[in-house]
Amino acid sequence: MATALNNLALLYNGQKRYTQAEPLFKQSLEIRKKLQGEGDIEVATALNNLGLLYNYQRRYSEAESLFKQALELSRKLLGEENHYVAGSLNNLGTLYNEQRQFTEAEPFYQKALVIYQKILGEKHPYLIQTFSNLATLYNNQDKYPEAETFYQQAIELSKELLGENHPNTKKNMQHYLSMKYRMS
Repeated sequence: MATALNNLALLYNGQKRYTQAEPLFKQSLEIRKKLQGEGDIEVATALNNLGLLYNYQRRYSEAESLFKQALELSRKLLGEENHYVAGSLNNLGTLYNEQRQFTEAEPFYQKALVIYQKILGEKHPYLIQTFSNLATLYNNQDKYPEAETFYQQAIELSKELLGENHPNTKKNMQHYLSMKYRMS
């Protein structure tokens, strides 16, 4: 039941139907806590998902609290080097980047990248988003050489793993070309 609610909430969230997604995410979280206890990795996932919803809605303090809870729980259950921790770090980086708190965002992204590379290698789809996040962070600060490096890595890996016509590949190419245009 919790998984079905979570999946429906993810669908609504992806459609920007946030008012419909929120109660489903909350129900899913409560069910997971009751059935599996507070100390389960699925609870951390549910916390992250609700945090993402709040982040999309610019409810930053609520999102930050949930991301930090998910990060703490993931570390407690699985240690430092796993994709749950890296995902929470990435989410916190995005939260701070969107609020233009760049010095806070960067170490979260960098740590997520190190973890992903260590546990997944150099060719995994999770790296694409982290490269893209770092590119956006540097682009937002007008640090174009750094942004260019990460956009190129995101595009190259996305083409290789997802294909040239994949929406993520196209999105990264569009952001890169937009940055190049602004630089000229």
